[in-house]
Amino acid sequence: MHVDPENPNPEDIKAAQRTWQLCKEKILSGRYFMVVLDEICNAIAYGLLDVDEVVEILKKRPPELHVVLTGRGAHPKLLDWPTSLPRCAR
Repeated sequence: MHVDPENPNPEDIKAAQRTWQLCKEKILSGRYFMVVLDEICNAIAYGLLDVDEVVEILKKRPPELHVVLTGRGAHPKLLDWPTSLPRCAR
């Protein structure tokens, strides 16, 4: 899939929002030890997801839940909060 970060396709935004809704439910459910948000950094960089909403949900996650974010060009707001970031490649 090709996404123009300057002008994302509304259908791509809708698909990302539907997927993010499912991710939020899983993150907040308390049923998981780990959730991997594969390529979420790209989705934020391309304007498909709002970084402030993602950060807010991550802050509300259960304390025992580990969340892994992947993708290039992580937004600076994503780099401010995790405690394990120094072990990760930037």
